[in-house]
Amino acid sequence: MKRFLATGVGPVLHKTIEIEALNKQGDLFTISLSISPSVLKGRYFFIAFIRDITKRKQMEVVIQQQQQLYESLVKTQSEMGLGIAISENQKIIYANDALCTMYGYDMQEILMMPSFIDIVTPEDRQRVTERLKQRLSGEAMGDIGETIIIRKDGKLVNIEYSLKMIKVEGRVQILSIIRDITSRIKASEELQQKTEELIRSNNELEQFAYVTSHDLQEPLRMVSSYVQLLENRYKNKLDKDADEFIHFALDGTNRMRNLIFSLLEYSRINRIKPFAIININKLLDDVLNNLDEQIKENNARIKIDEIPPEIFADNILISQLFQNLISNAIKFKGTQPPEIIISGKKVNKEYVFSVKDNGIGIKKEYAEKIFVIFQRLHTKEEYPGTGIGLAICKKIVEKHGGKIWIESEPGNGTTFYFTIKE
Repeated sequence: MKRFLATGVGPVLHKTIEIEALNKQGDLFTISLSISPSVLKGRYFFIAFIRDITKRKQMEVVIQQQQQLYESLVKTQSEMGLGIAISENQKIIYANDALCTMYGYDMQEILMMPSFIDIVTPEDRQRVTERLKQRLSGEAMGDIGETIIIRKDGKLVNIEYSLKMIKVEGRVQILSIIRDITSRIKASEELQQKTEELIRSNNELEQFAYVTSHDLQEPLRMVSSYVQLLENRYKNKLDKDADEFIHFALDGTNRMRNLIFSLLEYSRINRIKPFAIININKLLDDVLNNLDEQIKENNARIKIDEIPPEIFADNILISQLFQNLISNAIKFKGTQPPEIIISGKKVNKEYVFSVKDNGIGIKKEYAEKIFVIFQRLHTKEEYPGTGIGLAICKKIVEKHGGKIWIESEPGNGTTFYFTIKE
């Protein structure tokens, strides 16, 4: 302006500049300013064009921040091995380095592909095409899809992908985020194979235990019968050592019979009929009737708190579960008569039951050991039994999709908890 006023040469080329200005209230805002000089009847004029561009500048900052965020996300996802592609009419128009590495093609080769569907295995192309159509039509669909692509070197790669429809300058494009899941699929297949092998092995072991236990009963019955005959015929007729030997043999056959019976019970658990609706109150009445003699002998008091009226389970197995836990609570009593409280409630999608007693309790370090088959914490002279009862309880609970655990303190009783799926 000074140059024009001093020389009178004009009009000079006007230039638009952006400056910060203050409004009447003292607030900063941004304007676009363009000044053009003019002469009219010997008088100099300056024509100023002023535009408030505050919102535009704010938007440019937002766009710049979004661009930086986008570039940061693309970089991060590339570092994580996530492939990113943008396609239009099935033709890839952008691909990051991770996608090129995953597909085995360089950038130029990927951009020259007629359609990204061509890289999908032939048997899966129709399904991927249909999924793309669903996404473009706005139809509801799962966020994640899986397919197999063919790398440039011919190797097959399992991928997981998500598709998002975006619009750029009115054009519909698809943003794809792709992950190589070949290792995960392979690990899953190996796990499935090992699981099937383990199931088959367990079934064979259970079959072996069942057959062996069943077949052992007959010879054991014969041995037991002859030892019983020896005791009946020769007791007090031979010397003291002979009587003791016969007693040991008879005691051994009885314990072997109990072990075989327990092993048969254990192996039969997975042979039980399908589940049905069972009435818990009636079931517990039957269990307590079965234990009536043991309850009376020990002056046990059993209280049943609020419990679910019905559950979907196996009647025989749940009866055996409660019977074992109640019988154990009576057997491992303390100095006072046994007091047992049975309760249960529904929590989310499972039932949680408890059997609480005032017995001798269990040390924390044995909380898991007690559920192992044939594991005992006491001698048979202290507490009779085979050491398989709680292992049977654990197997019954697991067959019903639940878990079993204890809360206990030596001298202060034990509470057994177990869950049954709804």
